[in-house]
Amino acid sequence: MILNPAIATLLTISVTVISAILVLILIFLIPVLLQVRRTAHEAEKLINEDPETGVPAGVRCVVLFVVLVFANLPAVAFAQSSSCPGIHVKVLNIRNSTGTVDCALFDSPGGFPTEFLLSATNVMVIKVRHTEARCDFEDIPPGTYALAVIHDENMNGKLDTN
Repeated sequence: MILNPAIATLLTISVTVISAILVLILIFLIPVLLQVRRTAHEAEKLINEDPETGVPAGVRCVVLFVVLVFANLPAVAFAQSSSCPGIHVKVLNIRNSTGTVDCALFDSPGGFPTEFLLSATNVMVIKVRHTEARCDFEDIPPGTYALAVIHDENMNGKLDTN
């Protein structure tokens, strides 16, 4: 059977698109199914922990369903989020409370980490308090980043080395 070239091309594109959609569904569906399975197993252990209670099977099924629904709500909510809520860095056990902690967020390798004041996309300079500091980068778009954290004891804005 000989097909019209336009129909053959359309058929090939349709099969390719359907295959791509199936692959995407599997990529996103498999982790959700694995999480549901783990949650169901944990819930079943909780329900069957004391078989002497005489809990009817219908009640156990309802409890299992409720546990599964509430356990997976955060995964569904975060999967639909289009932006990153932020990057939060807590620096502990700083050698002393002198100077500042400079947190620099880079979206490219240029200037990392020595030229952090000039090359970073976001820079936070935080005073050290009780040998701790916290840097909070809010509303960061999804992507790949590098983070440089520098204890600038002399507050000269440079990465001093020995």
